[in-house]
Amino acid sequence: MSWSMKFGALAVSMMLACGSQTVFAKEIQTETKKVGGSVNLQTITLKGDTLFKFGDDQLSPAGKKALDDLVKSGKLDPMTRYRIEGHTDNIGDKSDNGKLSVRRADSVRKYLLSKNSNLRLESGGKGEASPVVQCSDKLPKEKLVQCLAPNRRVTIDPIN
Repeated sequence: MSWSMKFGALAVSMMLACGSQTVFAKEIQTETKKVGGSVNLQTITLKGDTLFKFGDDQLSPAGKKALDDLVKSGKLDPMTRYRIEGHTDNIGDKSDNGKLSVRRADSVRKYLLSKNSNLRLESGGKGEASPVVQCSDKLPKEKLVQCLAPNRRVTIDPIN
């Protein structure tokens, strides 16, 4: 079996169909959104804990690998404009979280552009404004950080 056939089989085995979601390994998820009068658009969600250490905006080695995999997957079309949004949890100062989310989105944008300068990307941050999970503030900090992990993410949305 040739290398390309092995790679293709590996890529197919890594993608799991989950309703309208596709998962590339555990770091990258895409969700198709039905848009009336338009083509179906995909939102790409990257786990923040894969991309960054808690409270940091520097891409981790695992984060760089996840972004490399995303570029190689062909999910980012150079003919489409994308908005990269950073999201944080609600631990810490709201203003600081907003600034951190912007820096994280910009780190992802810069890294993706270093891999493919033809991509059309803009970035911004939502801070803690769009949580996907709610957790009790009464949890010990370690458990709270773990519980709020899904809120720490970066999304990539087509904006054409």
